[in-house]
Amino acid sequence: MKKYLILLLVIALITPMLLIGISCRDEVSFVEAEKPYKETQSTTVRLINNITDERHPSWSPDGKMIAFNSARDGNGEIYLMNADGSEQTNMTNHPANDYAPSWSPDGKIIAFWSARDGNYEIYFMNADGSEQTNMTNHPANDGAPSWSPDGKMIAFTSNRSGNFEIFVMNADGSGQSNLTNNPANDGAPSWSPDGRMIAFTSNRDGNWEN
Repeated sequence: MKKYLILLLVIALITPMLLIGISCRDEVSFVEAEKPYKETQSTTVRLINNITDERHPSWSPDGKMIAFNSARDGNGEIYLMNADGSEQTNMTNHPANDYAPSWSPDGKIIAFWSARDGNYEIYFMNADGSEQTNMTNHPANDGAPSWSPDGKMIAFTSNRSGNFEIFVMNADGSGQSNLTNNPANDGAPSWSPDGRMIAFTSNRDGNWEN
């Protein structure tokens, strides 16, 4: 019984990491991109300075806002702030954990994943935090949503096949289908700018690679 409880605890701790497929940072910062061949020193600016974890920053398409994940309320919540770090506002306000916000290309919707139904699901909400809606409705764990450039599709990670795979669905939640179908774990999908390809991480060679 003790070994079983330890196993459940380990699964609970690593599931978010597998869904994301990358390591998490503790603070939200940004660094200026250097122009090619120009000798200049980049400037790193810390936007948040809390003792709690602040992760997964996501720019709005117009560059005016940043959505991010914060544990300052005792659990993971989706926050929104201006690009200069001001007016940090809790958008989800739910006792369950909410992670990894992802803006729709038109800036009207924020996708994220949440454990509020007992397992991780992909949720949508309007950019003002209203109409938080479960889009996947599946008993397995779904996470790491990524919008297609035209806003018509969502790629995400799910273990509904027994291991973590890359799935895709229409933006209304319909047509959920497995793209990778591999016995290894695949995660962190990212669309190409033209929407024709999806990059992802995988441990099918024994280590995590893109």
